[in-house]
Amino acid sequence: MQDALAITTTIAFLLLLGLLASWTARKLRIPDGLLLLIIGIVAARISYKQIPLIQFPEVFLHSLAILGLTMVAFDSAARLRFRELDTSHRNAARLAFANALFMLVFFTAAAKYLLGESWLNSLLMAALLIGTSAEHGLPRLESMISTPLAVVLPFIALSLIQLGATLPFALNIVIGIGTGIFAGVILFKLIQHSHEKTYSPLVLILAGLLSYVLAERLGGSGVLAAGALGLFLGNVYAKQKITLLDGRLGNALTILAFILAGLLVDIPYSIAFFITSGILFAAYIALRFIAALISMKQGIHEMVYMTLNAPKGSATAVVLFALLAYPIEGLNTILSTAFAIMAYSLILSFITNLAVRHENSTR
Repeated sequence: MQDALAITTTIAFLLLLGLLASWTARKLRIPDGLLLLIIGIVAARISYKQIPLIQFPEVFLHSLAILGLTMVAFDSAARLRFRELDTSHRNAARLAFANALFMLVFFTAAAKYLLGESWLNSLLMAALLIGTSAEHGLPRLESMISTPLAVVLPFIALSLIQLGATLPFALNIVIGIGTGIFAGVILFKLIQHSHEKTYSPLVLILAGLLSYVLAERLGGSGVLAAGALGLFLGNVYAKQKITLLDGRLGNALTILAFILAGLLVDIPYSIAFFITSGILFAAYIALRFIAALISMKQGIHEMVYMTLNAPKGSATAVVLFALLAYPIEGLNTILSTAFAIMAYSLILSFITNLAVRHENSTR
């Protein structure tokens, strides 16, 4: 009972700090994710009698990671409504897929060379860093397409690392997608024959969790199952937009994801680490600019803005936090470097938007 009370108290305290940080960030017009990461980093360094003051049982963290992954995978896929795609969405899609391709090929090679990790570990980091999170305009449209890729692709790479052989890997993918679609069909039929014609968030979370658990029990990918469920319902059920992360529960998940990422990722505070992660971030920016140059028919200013304004959001933080549970050799190096690049992207996005606001105010 005391342990449960201590965990509840710690979660409440972190949420309170997160809410205050988010409010402060809005007032100062800076990315709230950056302040939340800093809270997590500072909290990790607070100890009493050489024992970290904030600790959580592994089973609690793993359960929270599954809940967060399910919600993020479902929500990001459900937002992709194919019938609503227009020209601006197609431009964003070209940029998202071009950026993803360059990241999976060239960034993977750069990470392999600089970090000395395996090709699959490097591929995992590249997939993790594909997603963006922006609020307005074309960057927002791109994030709608890139976020599902950043949630699903790391776990496809993870399946490759864990399973290796072609047949088990293919079965993992097929079972995951099949389970999600099966759950979507069942849920859609139940809603059609009930008096309640809308999906409540509780029903969606339950359906996502059940599809995740069922897929994992059958040897498939739970993340793919939750994503397939969201994509199916988001495009078959046309009466309303289906989202999970726009409400209070989504805000709480975002706060915890960033803080826990900062709390749990072991960052080596060395000059060599910051030089290496800085070079990889520069490679990320260069590849993103090339992707914008190839895929967008915009002026140079718009392409530069799209290149620099690519902050990592809650989806990246949730996936990074969830990957901490996997005992894979070299994963700590991959995740700590990805964490640094996520922080760099938030800082660069803030500076970019600050410069744009200053330029607009002086006109």
